Amino acid sequence: MGELPPRVAAAAEERRSDPRDDLLTALVQFRYPDGRGLTSQVIMEICTLIIAGGDDTTTGLVANSVREHRHRQRLEDDAGDVHARATMVAPVMSRMASLHSTASITATSSGSCRTN
Repeated sequence: MGELPPRVAAAAEERRSDPRDDLLTALVQFRYPDGRGLTSQVIMEICTLIIAGGDDTTTGLVANSVREHRHRQRLEDDAGDVHARATMVAPVMSRMASLHSTASITATSSGSCRTN
């Protein structure tokens, strides 16, 4: 992500002079009630989080899809073997439980965050 800061900064400057219907334009045009806008640093941090989060999410989805595909193939191959099926299902159920117990974070209208 070494190239990210200069590219985002250049794109943000471009949106200031040539607005588009996109998130970066919304960030550049955002104003607090007192008229202040977001600093370049804040815009950079938001864009970095979105890009890194998208990369992490995509990586996880692809990895889990491959894992699920292999798991389904093994279930089909071992359809008659109850013990084999039980040893494959337990780890999946464990992963699902940990996903459901993860707290979500919600931004409030005052700009702070709270956990659910």
